[in-house]
Amino acid sequence: MMLQQLLGPLGFSAEEGELYLTLLEAGAMPAGRLAQRCGVPRSSLYGTLERLAEKGMVKWEESAGGVRRYHAVSPTVLKDMLAQRRSALDDAEKNLTQIMPLLQNKARGKNADPRFTLYKGKAQLQNILSDMTLYEGQTHHTLWPIRLMMDVLGEDYFFKSNTMRIKKRIFIKAIWPEKHAVDFNKHPYMGCGPGYCREIRLAPAAIDTRLGYWIYGNQVAVLSSIEECFGFIVESQEFADMMRMQHQVVWEQSKPMRCSSKAVDEFLAKYGDKKEMKESPSH
Repeated sequence: MMLQQLLGPLGFSAEEGELYLTLLEAGAMPAGRLAQRCGVPRSSLYGTLERLAEKGMVKWEESAGGVRRYHAVSPTVLKDMLAQRRSALDDAEKNLTQIMPLLQNKARGKNADPRFTLYKGKAQLQNILSDMTLYEGQTHHTLWPIRLMMDVLGEDYFFKSNTMRIKKRIFIKAIWPEKHAVDFNKHPYMGCGPGYCREIRLAPAAIDTRLGYWIYGNQVAVLSSIEECFGFIVESQEFADMMRMQHQVVWEQSKPMRCSSKAVDEFLAKYGDKKEMKESPSH
């Protein structure tokens, strides 16, 4: 039943969900009849009733003879519970985002040795940046022969990862070799500007690489083209800092890119970062 599927994520056990549904369907009744209807011992039934009462889902009325009759509260309460749970999860996500740098620093403190992880084959490469979205509110740095990277990771990957990145407000300073740039009309999710949380610059003509790298936190991910189909991640603060300095040198020599088209405007209207677009209306 759909309602039972909803009750689980709201913190109800299977027994609690079944008992609530029984009362909802049958109406008010004393514990003895309720135990018979559910086919459970009265002793265990009382514990379930108490937990439901604590959650505000069951109430009782006592008759003149001292017999309690239990009844289910309106299921509209579930909507309020869901809203409260969603609000609590949103708060937890914000708090986690704030303390994530501290947690990452603590993890590095326990294991200060640099780590190297090798990835081979298209399936593994599609997971190479799986933890990138944990680094929210930060600026990531990439040198990305984007057209070749699309051959490796797939267009669907870039659409999903960019919409998620924008939602989490992860900013990117991206450098593309000019010959490997993509058409924004065909790939509007790859656009640039405030709404995309991304700046793009075209590298000098002398920089024509088939490898790409992505710097985030203390990690550097390197991906090859589809021909060699390998990648690796180096987890090292010193290495990440060095790569950022190199990226900055190329960034200063690269040409800012602009993107504007109907497809871009439609993408921004649906997925763009509204706060950034409001503060910087031109894109």
